[in-house]
Parts: sequence; C-alpha cells; structure tokens
Amino acid sequence: PAYAYAFANRGLAGRTLAEQEFLSDEDPTETLDRARADFKRSLSLNAQIFWAYPEQTAVELAAARWALRSGESPRRNLDAAAESSEKALIANPQNAVAYQSAAEVQRWRAEWRLSQGRSVRAELIEGQRLIEEALARNPGLANAMVTESTLKTIQAETEQDPRSRAALAAEASAGLRRALRVNPLLERETAELRSRIAGLNSN
Repeated sequence: PAYAYAFANRGLAGRTLAEQEFLSDEDPTETLDRARADFKRSLSLNAQIFWAYPEQTAVELAAARWALRSGESPRRNLDAAAESSEKALIANPQNAVAYQSAAEVQRWRAEWRLSQGRSVRAELIEGQRLIEEALARNPGLANAMVTESTLKTIQAETEQDPRSRAALAAEASAGLRRALRVNPLLERETAELRSRIAGLNSN
C-alpha cells in the first residue's frame, strides 16, 4: 500500500534528523523513537520495502551510539540492529547497502567491546567480510569505504606492534580519503574518525 512508503519516507527523514541531532550533541532519543515506529509500521504494511531495513538498522545503531556516549549499555539496540540487518540481507541479498549496514553492526559491537577492554577480533573479521561483500556489489559505495576505514582504525588501536599499527593507520587514512573523494558530504560525520587516525599517526 502507498501508506507503507509514506511511513518509510517519514522514518528516513526522522533518522536523518536524529543524525544531525547526534552530531550537534543533542539527545536524539525522541526523534529515533518516532523513526523506529514509522519503519515498524511501514514494514508491517509492506515487508518488501527492502531499503527500509538498513534504515531501521541505522536507527538502532544511532540509539546504540547515544547510549555509549551517555555511559549506558548499547546491548539492546545492537541486538535490534543485528536483527534488522539480517532481515535486510534476506529481503535483498544483492543490496550493497545491506552488507554495509550489517558491517556497521559489527563495527559498533567492536567499539563497545573495545571500550570495555575486550577482544574485538571476531567483530573485525566479520565486519571486514561484510564490507568486502558490499564493495563487490558497489565499488563506489562511500559509506562502505568509511566503515572499512573505521574497522582498520579499531584494529590499529588494538595493535601492539608499531609497524603493524602504522600500516593499518595508513590503510585507514587512504580508505577515508577515497570515501571523501567519492562523497565529500561525509566530511562532517567523519571528523571524529579523522582525529582517531591522526592520533594513531602521532603515537
């Protein structure tokens, strides 16, 4: 039904607004709640709107990121993000964005575990596998390049060997530069990643 797309489009607008709120250090919880409800309603009306699943994943990841920033557990949101990312891959196994979205779940699981001093090896391996799947389907997907750069950065931050650390930092930096050449509009939201990479290069 046409109503399903109306809810999905409103959910997309809400998710985009929540991202801007997050970048401005404003609490996006209410905006995310509305977007979550819109996507749920949309997909209940039409489960074939395949692009809505990665957006649903992004809503939960934004909530997980805010939880981390607020010192709370992101587990519930990460689990919900994983569930919607799996549905995205089922709905359209050839959708590069679905693989990138699933890789982002692994990225944020790794970020959480890293903050707790826990091993992130499994998350990095699975995240990289998913990103390779995404880029095989769409080599110009800038968001996938950013995710890959972030995975390399996390790996570098856990690396004890200085040479390996430097090599990973160089790969992360090169990947981010490629992403920004493809989509310069990602510059603002990747500012923190650039700082992290710069920090690796200064150590």
